[in-house]
Amino acid sequence: MRRLLVNCALLAMLAGLLVLGARRLSAHEDLDRNADDAASRNMKLVGFNDLQARSTYQPTLHKQGGRYYIYAGHHAYGAPGEGSAPAGTPPLPKVNNEENGTSIVDVTNPRHPKYVIHIPVPIGKITVQDFVTDTGNPDLGTVRDIVFVTSEATANYCAGQVRHMSWTVDATDEGRPQSIDTDQVSAASGRFCDRGGRFGPHATNEEFGGPFYQKLVFTSQFNAGVRVTDVRDPYNLKEAAFFIPAVNANTDLRCGPYQGNPNKCVQVVQTNNVATDDRGFVYIVDRADSGMHVLRLTGDAARIAGLSDDDD
Repeated sequence: MRRLLVNCALLAMLAGLLVLGARRLSAHEDLDRNADDAASRNMKLVGFNDLQARSTYQPTLHKQGGRYYIYAGHHAYGAPGEGSAPAGTPPLPKVNNEENGTSIVDVTNPRHPKYVIHIPVPIGKITVQDFVTDTGNPDLGTVRDIVFVTSEATANYCAGQVRHMSWTVDATDEGRPQSIDTDQVSAASGRFCDRGGRFGPHATNEEFGGPFYQKLVFTSQFNAGVRVTDVRDPYNLKEAAFFIPAVNANTDLRCGPYQGNPNKCVQVVQTNNVATDDRGFVYIVDRADSGMHVLRLTGDAARIAGLSDDDD
């Protein structure tokens, strides 16, 4: 039996990134609030934690002492709008005056994620030890036949950017991998290039085990939220569900050239990474400080994974 390997594009930890907020978005004629409406299909919001309004990437699930915890990394503290916000925009407030590091959230009750602690990391180079994520799923081995690969969108407003996509690749002969299908979100479907911020794929979930393995792959798509792809037939990929969070009071600015304006700034969600657990819950975190959303599949997507079509 072929096994599906979800292989996410490696994250680049870019120094001098990020940071915040709707509450700081006073008086600037180029601010646009048109991208603040949430949207979804076959997914619903279960719980939320604001992660202290820190720019976040790579949530990792650990089961410890019978409880579920998300460990979420944070990008280095930086200036509003990744340093491109208008002059005079107030800086991101540091909770407890701590540099960004790692947040630990208890998600045993996914409807009420409980923030446990923030572990600050001093600015500078550090050595990170390799580790294996313990999701409670069985070890399914290392057979690699079909690989799901993502590109990484990097430009705000799609400026000067080639189209970024995801692919299934037949790697049975590892010396001659062959692309067999392409997966992409239509920019026109949500006017995503006009919304501001990045649009396109960034990473997949990295968990191998029930209930999603070999059935569904989750990809973070910046301003297009999280997308769920049916990979049961890797030669015929289909979108099964999606969820785009709404802009909230902590959402940071994203700035860039747009229709003749050299630096148009907007508040926009930037779904950066996604993780799943063996109960069927989905965790997405936001690069633009919008927090962590806990989600659950519904409808046909839930049935693909063998889940009930609601979480009640």
